[in-house]
Amino acid sequence: MTILDVKRAVIDLLKAGAGWPASIGSPPRLYDGAPASVALPYGSVLAMEAKPLDGDATPTMAVRFELSFFSRAPSRDEAETLAGTARELLQDAVLPMQAGNAFVLFEGASSDLLKDRKTFRTRLRFKAVGP
Repeated sequence: MTILDVKRAVIDLLKAGAGWPASIGSPPRLYDGAPASVALPYGSVLAMEAKPLDGDATPTMAVRFELSFFSRAPSRDEAETLAGTARELLQDAVLPMQAGNAFVLFEGASSDLLKDRKTFRTRLRFKAVGP
């Protein structure tokens, strides 16, 4: 399991998921990184890190990733709602990988107002574990 495998599986799962608010578009505006010019709100897979888990008879990897949602609505409610939808879709999800399934665990969330004082960001942190 690689960072690229997890990123593709996460974005595919989220784009195929139901329950997204209309404001994020159809299909939902979800990206790898941050495009130069994109309509808000949108979601993006930003930070990713992979580490082997030693001690298993079968080689196992843990891939941590951060999913961020950006909004310029008057409050953080829109970004929080989008993050909530993503969390419901990803929490305890099983990602199909070439070498077997990876299991997704929720690790935490945070929300802040960016330096431009107009854009709210809600970040979700997950870990995928699998072969």
